Amino acid sequence: MKKALFMVIVLAAALLLPADVYIRTNVHTDAFSMMGQNQPAKDEVTEQWLNNNQLANRTGDRVMIMDMNKKLMYVVNLKDDSVVDTWSE
Repeated sequence: MKKALFMVIVLAAALLLPADVYIRTNVHTDAFSMMGQNQPAKDEVTEQWLNNNQLANRTGDRVMIMDMNKKLMYVVNLKDDSVVDTWSE
């Protein structure tokens, strides 16, 4: 189910964005301890597709799609298959 939802999101992003710019970022966070909480080191990959007025961003299990022409933003959580859409009046 997750793979199918991800493919739908990627397809929607591909239709919305002609992929003028693609940015892939590897982020490493060192382990740290703060106020008794230990956080292990982690590596994340962030992917962004940019167009004149559109953006798709994928970080881990979260995908965000923005269309400034339509004033729409979708946030998809791939972990629990939920979608939130927002709009500006």
